[in-house]
Amino acid sequence: MLRIFNAPETQETQHTNSVTEKSRSNPPIFPTSPDKPSIILPVASEANRLNDPASTAEEDIAILTTLLREYRRQLGENPVGDNIEITAALLGANTKNLSYLPAESGNFLDNSGQLIDRWEIPYFFHSISGTEMDIISAGPDRILHTADDLSSEQLD
Repeated sequence: MLRIFNAPETQETQHTNSVTEKSRSNPPIFPTSPDKPSIILPVASEANRLNDPASTAEEDIAILTTLLREYRRQLGENPVGDNIEITAALLGANTKNLSYLPAESGNFLDNSGQLIDRWEIPYFFHSISGTEMDIISAGPDRILHTADDLSSEQLD
């Protein structure tokens, strides 16, 4: 039996919740260096097709899979972290300053800097290993972990 325990809110949890809420409302700041700007790789043009009405959600996941594969090829492993951190790495916040997404954000990023699916829900990135990552879209119902979710593992 699974029990859910809600601890009383303390000053520390109130601060954490406040920080979380602020981070959702402010656009992310991606580290850039004027001395060493990001190099936008040719594969970044693929991202312009993300969430295109003329394509499918499966094609979107295939594009993201290609971008991550190229990232691994260049840097030796997947980017790590949550959606915002992975997006930052794909935008050039990585050890080689290589960008796998175009400089101008398209309809594939939300205001907080997360990669979003065609239903405007952030993708969930599940790191399986340093070289394997499952990309999950919540699907048309916009709720993760339901029958209509799309996963890169399902598409393989």
